[in-house]
Amino acid sequence: MAKNKRGRRGKKKQQQAAAVSSSSLVGQKRSLASDASSSGREKRQKPTAASRVKKPLESYPRLGSGRKILKSSAIPRHLRGRALFEWLIAPMSVEEFFAQHWEREPLLIQRNSRSETPVWGDMSAEHDDEDEDEDEEEEEEEEDDANGDTNAKDHNNKGKESEDDYYKGWFHTSDLETLVEQGRMHYSRDLNITRYVDGVRETLDPGKQVKLPQLRKFLRKKGCSARVLCPQRYMPKMWHLLSALEEFFGYGCGCNVYVTPAGTQGFAPHYDEIEAFVLQVEGAKRWRLYHPRSEAEQLDRWSSGNFSQEEIGEPFLDVVLRPGDLLYFPRGTIHQAVSTPDEHSLHMTISTGMRNTYHDYLLHALPAAVELASQENHSMRESLPHRYMDYMGLIHADADSDDDDDDDDADDDDGGDGGDDGGDGDGNGHTKSKKEDNDRQLQEKRALREQFKARVLEYARLVLDSIPFDQAADQMVKALLHDRLPPPYAYAWEQHEEDQDQLDDAEADAATPSSVKIMKMKRKECIPSREGKKKPLLGNHSYVRMIGPDVARVVLEDDKISLYHCVSNGKLYRLKPPQCLVFSVEYGPALEKLLTSFPEMVHWQQLPCDNDEEREALVHVLWENYLVDVLVVHDQASNKKSDEGAKKKKNKVKKKMAAKSSFMM
Repeated sequence: MAKNKRGRRGKKKQQQAAAVSSSSLVGQKRSLASDASSSGREKRQKPTAASRVKKPLESYPRLGSGRKILKSSAIPRHLRGRALFEWLIAPMSVEEFFAQHWEREPLLIQRNSRSETPVWGDMSAEHDDEDEDEDEEEEEEEEDDANGDTNAKDHNNKGKESEDDYYKGWFHTSDLETLVEQGRMHYSRDLNITRYVDGVRETLDPGKQVKLPQLRKFLRKKGCSARVLCPQRYMPKMWHLLSALEEFFGYGCGCNVYVTPAGTQGFAPHYDEIEAFVLQVEGAKRWRLYHPRSEAEQLDRWSSGNFSQEEIGEPFLDVVLRPGDLLYFPRGTIHQAVSTPDEHSLHMTISTGMRNTYHDYLLHALPAAVELASQENHSMRESLPHRYMDYMGLIHADADSDDDDDDDDADDDDGGDGGDDGGDGDGNGHTKSKKEDNDRQLQEKRALREQFKARVLEYARLVLDSIPFDQAADQMVKALLHDRLPPPYAYAWEQHEEDQDQLDDAEADAATPSSVKIMKMKRKECIPSREGKKKPLLGNHSYVRMIGPDVARVVLEDDKISLYHCVSNGKLYRLKPPQCLVFSVEYGPALEKLLTSFPEMVHWQQLPCDNDEEREALVHVLWENYLVDVLVVHDQASNKKSDEGAKKKKNKVKKKMAAKSSFMM
């Protein structure tokens, strides 16, 4: 018991130290982190290891902390991303979120005990009842706290952690100070200094290494905000967080951290090209959301410029976020945020879904479809009609309208009012002849335009019938792999090899009995090749498995197999060119088997290659590039039976020899 008390005291001192550090940076007299109540916190139970059978995600322990999920051996690696997203948006289910909110409408989750009722605009009728229910829940939660329970608004995390501290531990102002003191932060590359005052947005990056006294001056005296770019570059836990979410979403995720002094605003109203998840970590910030101004801005693929207050109208949501609260809004949603007058703010914005649309898919699919249709239909390769520029183009577009006919009729009516002079009859005849010529030319132009458009539409139908749906999807995945972070577990061999010898309980094969022990082959145990590189020893008990889900993709290019992957990517967005390994087409079936079998293991001799030499060469290349694990399976039960059988056989031989010797005597 004394040991537990000392541990709690030590943790409390660490929290107080973090609060003091954050106060020194932004000039706050008190930090919200130190106000978070931990009363009634239940004792956390250590999760037990799951048995070696496949289970749905719901059957695994629901861990209260996101970092615990990432470190847990009770949840299989390929399911941790979903478990982490479940924790992120709890108590809402993943299915409900994607059905009701994803790319549709914002989601507000208020976990903080001091959270205020949000002000909804034209969506109030849809949310008033929910707000009343939340108020009732808060009253019930206060009663639960009095009885020794934690805030129970999120029933999935009840008893796990204080709701006010829900997102605590990922990034704090103390972390920013540490990075600056270490000399790792540079303006523009790692950090922006921004300010929005009197309708003017400014970026004040000096363009050199960030120094702590200067940063404090910007925040305290000049009322500027600090935007930390790509914190995953220096913070391993942020890297792990985003990588796990990437595995769940299937495409790239990013993060920025925003530190804003009390009563200030760093950015003008605008919208972004990403799906945004705002996680409030310290202090408080007032958020206002506005509808897109037009259909063209809804789910836009590109960020907007800065808007004035007059351009955006009234907000449909006005809410103050406090620690533990979450706000999601789709891309194209105009927003602005200002810290409250008496508290600084630190929030994280996790982003995803950038340019992963049908629009982007068709940009890959249609050009490829044109090429395929042209190969099958030689008429598509014929020249365009002679002098088509005489009737096609914007300057000829009026030929499709009837306005010219109406104008000619009006001119004809005006010409009918000629005078008594007999010469006017000849003039009317000339005008009529000219009108007929114009009409004839117009009809010819219209006919040529219709023929041209009909021919193009005919070819367009051939193009649509030739869309290479799967190849276009591969090109999309190729681009998405370029966006992703390198998976942290790809480098675990070098960093924690002593901890990687045995497979996690939850990662074991579904049909593996408890008597089977699965070991990961260590690189230091491998033999060097002629080139000096180490190669794994492959034997009768050796199996191969991809290191993770969706880390690679097979793409057929120029009669070669290109295996694109994210394992060697940088931690900054597209820091390196697309990473790929090139194989001959004969290796395609083996690569496909490995990619589609995850998380199952594949015996290396079952790879569909012509011979063991090719199989061994393929495994070596993938293993040297950190794309596969080589696993050694030891069946302890079989070994025990064989040992018993050998012992019985040995005893039988001994008895037989003894009987033979006694007979000879």
